[in-house]
Amino acid sequence: MADESPPPASTVASRSTNTKGGDADAAAVHLVIQRFRGCSLLVEESRVVTVGEHPPSPKSVEEVLLGASSASASKDADANAQQQQHQEETLRPTGILAYVSFSKTANRETVQQAARTLLNLPVVTIGSWGDGSTTQSLLQMAKKLETTANPTRVHPLLFLIIVPQANLISKVKSQGRSIQYHHQIQKDLGKELYEHFNDCLRSMLLEQQCQCRGIAMTASSLSSQNKTKSSIPDPSIPPSRLFEDAAQYQGLYTAERDENGLPVTNRTTNEALTKSAKKKLRKVLEAHNKRHDKYLAQKPDASKAPTVAESSVSSKMEDKESMQLDPKFVTLVCGTFGKRQGLTFHSDMGPFCHVVQI
Repeated sequence: MADESPPPASTVASRSTNTKGGDADAAAVHLVIQRFRGCSLLVEESRVVTVGEHPPSPKSVEEVLLGASSASASKDADANAQQQQHQEETLRPTGILAYVSFSKTANRETVQQAARTLLNLPVVTIGSWGDGSTTQSLLQMAKKLETTANPTRVHPLLFLIIVPQANLISKVKSQGRSIQYHHQIQKDLGKELYEHFNDCLRSMLLEQQCQCRGIAMTASSLSSQNKTKSSIPDPSIPPSRLFEDAAQYQGLYTAERDENGLPVTNRTTNEALTKSAKKKLRKVLEAHNKRHDKYLAQKPDASKAPTVAESSVSSKMEDKESMQLDPKFVTLVCGTFGKRQGLTFHSDMGPFCHVVQI
């Protein structure tokens, strides 16, 4: 009922991969996903965040694990009908616990894909073990609860807990006598991608929240969304700062540039970019130059336009004031990267773990 680490491979109920040939070593992002009823997580090594229901009593634990409801099989029809009606009247908290790790091949694009996959994976249920409840994605469940749950409720019902776990990327050697971690990303890059992963989750949840409530997102929020979703960089970014400031390229290259303003070295591998890679970046820069010129031409006061840094600060202030993720829509709790992890959780929804590799 409680755990402090990802489940061993022997207990994993389902495994999915989006990598070529299913090669785990080629996967950029590794996720282990477990649903829960209640969870407590140590954050910043100084405070414990607890969400959902309190742990059940020992007697209740026995009833859940032994399947007490199946003891009266002859009365299942009536009992299930009453239980379903009770669930609709008194919805119980439910949540997803996700461990995440990044390999050397991870970048902002694959991290964004991993965030979207996590929110769309149909693994969430309000019901209990063996009651026939169907599963839905976190986004689907949030939308459902938004329309069916009591709008005046005080306590949140849906949770997403993110726990960084670098050791998900490992290779067992010598029949279990040795574990290697050669494919793990560098710690500083891993921290950047972890923060980006959490930002993507928060942004996607906020977008869904606004859609469900019929709220138009602010201009700065839409700009943030577009930076997360689109492969086209923000045209307001000066071409000389494209590979530093554009969300699509942050953290990918070192600061060194050639005579054409193109990156020289891949920051993750610390290797020089190939001719084909630089050719692609040259086309990206040329296209961005045209978009930036058009952007400036459409602004009468282009000389007085705020800098990217000023716009970023203004956007963050506006978002903080008017566009926040409501915990009653989905409560998002992110563990602390690079520090001690403390975790307990309980679930009456069965051993429903998934390993996802992207």
